[in-house]
Amino acid sequence: MLQFFAKREDRSTTMFFQIFFMSFSILILYWLMSRAMYTFVSFDEYPEQHAFTPEIIKKFGQAPAIVKVGLFVRNFPVFDPQKNVFIFDGSLSFEFDPSIVSLETLSKFSFERGTIEFKSEPKIRSIRADKLFAQYDLRVSFTSGLREDYFPFNSRSLFITLLNQYVSPGEIIFDAPLTAYHISSHLQTPGWRFFSHRVRAGFIVSKIDSLDNSKDSYHPQVVFQLDFQRAGLRHILLILLPIFIIFYTLIASFGLDPQTLKTVIISLSIGSVTAILAYRFVIESLSPQVGYFMVADLIYFVILVITFIIFFLNLITDSISGKIKEYLTVAIHAFLLITMIYLLRF
Repeated sequence: MLQFFAKREDRSTTMFFQIFFMSFSILILYWLMSRAMYTFVSFDEYPEQHAFTPEIIKKFGQAPAIVKVGLFVRNFPVFDPQKNVFIFDGSLSFEFDPSIVSLETLSKFSFERGTIEFKSEPKIRSIRADKLFAQYDLRVSFTSGLREDYFPFNSRSLFITLLNQYVSPGEIIFDAPLTAYHISSHLQTPGWRFFSHRVRAGFIVSKIDSLDNSKDSYHPQVVFQLDFQRAGLRHILLILLPIFIIFYTLIASFGLDPQTLKTVIISLSIGSVTAILAYRFVIESLSPQVGYFMVADLIYFVILVITFIIFFLNLITDSISGKIKEYLTVAIHAFLLITMIYLLRF
């Protein structure tokens, strides 16, 4: 029968003990990372928008025309979240009463944080006695308010923000039902899979003078939202797997007998510290360039701290009993798992 716990006089744990806790820890980590990847979590910033209320509509003092807005996203010729560059091909439509709103006014639409690279002539048809339907084929390049706090487990929310700066909500209110917002089933978004879409109409306020609200200007606006999740664990494992391999290799050194293998233990400790420090440059090259800490950074620093703790313990390894090393093994694994649960769940 294999010995599980170290004997009182031993200066190392048993390898069976180390393998057991390593296996348990790895299974929990894999479950946590898989769950985090398949749970939609996005910190991306929603564009500034104010909702219409009866009080707000009364404030404008007019009876605005209602214009129904629709969008079809056909494809993404460019989809690069790391550089925050996106280009989509699609169709934008307006359903309106031509006796109240002119097509010329509606055609002056624009996209916040975006540039219209191509806009076709409108395709116009009558759908009811008092309604016209106008459709524009277009290509738009835009950026979005991306946040990388949860990197590399973060999902992604893109915001296509339509507005018309030539009218106020007192003249036109955009109505954007979800039934008029469609996404192609053949999107090309490498490394990401489409998750959901939402839309919300409102208005935006442009402040001219922070001390005088009477100078504010108001414009109707629609925010089309697209949500994406990472496709597979490849990117996550590419960033995090090497540092976990270094950690598990190093903690397994508690199972080596310092009386005969102290040189090996010290060499393994020095090599692990060097490797973990050097791998920071690799993580930096694979990570978005931001000025705040991401989950990947926090995980790296946790592993770095644990690595240094084990390194210093291994310097005095021949004065630590196998029983103490068992307690240390359990404590270090528990600390790592609790930290990962906190980072990935909260």
